[in-house]
Amino acid sequence: MKLLATSAIKKTSSPWLGKGSVLLLLLLDILIFALLFVVPAEAADAPQQKIVAEVNKISITDGALNAEVRSYLRKIGHRTLSAFRMAAVEKDALKKLIEEELLYQEGLRLQEDGPTKSKLAVTEAEMKAGVLKIRNRFSSQQTFEASLLKEDLSVDEIRQGIERSLLIQKTWAFFSSLGSEERKERLKKVAESARIQIHPHPVSINKESLAVTGQR
Repeated sequence: MKLLATSAIKKTSSPWLGKGSVLLLLLLDILIFALLFVVPAEAADAPQQKIVAEVNKISITDGALNAEVRSYLRKIGHRTLSAFRMAAVEKDALKKLIEEELLYQEGLRLQEDGPTKSKLAVTEAEMKAGVLKIRNRFSSQQTFEASLLKEDLSVDEIRQGIERSLLIQKTWAFFSSLGSEERKERLKKVAESARIQIHPHPVSINKESLAVTGQR
């Protein structure tokens, strides 16, 4: 069940979403859910989690996929779509999660490389700024902490989500700084060298044609 994703990865951005009492959950759809539900394959066997894909033995669960779909539905202002449209949305969401995991893993690898290490380093200041940006959307520290408690999350987990998100952004920025041909070849190598498995899922996904496009 090996799938080679062959297309180039393109940059898009993920804006801050929403306001009000559900703001934290909306932000976590971007920053945290991939962290909480993208886990080593051997650790993703809890009853509430179902593996929908693996990227180099790192599992992507239905929790991450569902969160990605919910985030998209909020963006377009819909709660439900037709079965046909939902199937397309879930397919695109899975592509996005696979792409982000590929970029994250490549970022970790490049961090070990001398010439690129400093470019991809996520600093303490950047993580603090990310946490502060979320905190400042709440009226008080008490409200912020209550929201964290409600979602069963800690500041450390938010920091980890921010660190992951920043590394993905920095990894893409590094590739964007390369010449077009070098970028194309290196991204193609990243995708083609990856072992990607798509697990059985209610939504039909053609494993042979699934490609990482970077489109959001």
